Amino acid sequence: MVRILKFAQAIICTSRETAPYFHQYYMEKKYRRDKDFSDSKAKRLWEYDEEKVSKLIADMPMAKLSGSSKGLVLFEDNMIRLGFDVLPEYQWILWNWTKEICAYRLRYYFFWR
Repeated sequence: MVRILKFAQAIICTSRETAPYFHQYYMEKKYRRDKDFSDSKAKRLWEYDEEKVSKLIADMPMAKLSGSSKGLVLFEDNMIRLGFDVLPEYQWILWNWTKEICAYRLRYYFFWR
């Protein structure tokens, strides 16, 4: 799912690479599916369609995340990546922090707002 490129020392992933994981996450729990995939257009995504799910991810959250990051996160050519280099010895720490932030934000989104 995620490639770490030695020459740029950047974490890069595409919306197509994340599509199956994104879809599985939303569909495996009824409350998630019902919250964000409940209108007639979104209900068509209950059946996995890589192209449509990939486009949905590219539009949001990838484009939105990069647009609000002031250059720290870039979304270009359907790939999201960091806008700065990370030394190899710190990549794992950054990965874990990012994972923890995402887990917190998802819990907040589904349970606290």
